[in-house]
This record gives sequence, structure tokens and C-alpha cells, in this order.
Amino acid sequence: METLDNTNITELYGSNATFRNFLFGPDMVEACLAGDIDGATLGTVPVIILLAMSDDWTVACNTLKF
Repeated sequence: METLDNTNITELYGSNATFRNFLFGPDMVEACLAGDIDGATLGTVPVIILLAMSDDWTVACNTLKF
């Protein structure tokens, strides 16, 4: 997300993407549920909360840290 936000790659591909900078999960989950954003980078617990509250989201990637 940071790379997309700090380059012009979205313009090069004709996207009008806007990147929101929230401090942590609850604000992002609220924005997702309100329909204000189309994608999010979230931690494990916020993802679980989002998926429990809405079937409209798909997990695209999960990074496990050991």
C-alpha cells in the first residue's frame, strides 16, 4: 500500500485510487463497512472482525510471522 501511495503507478494504469492513512484496525474496519474504501491492509483481529460483519470482503494475502 505504501508503494502504491508513494508512486504514480495508479495513474499509469488509469486508476483513480485514493489511499487513506488510518492509525490502526478499528478505523479501517469502520471505513470498510461504510463503503468508503475498496481495500485494506489489516492485522489478524481486525480482519476477523470485518469478515464476521460482512460477506463482501475477500482475503487476498495473509503473512504469518513465527
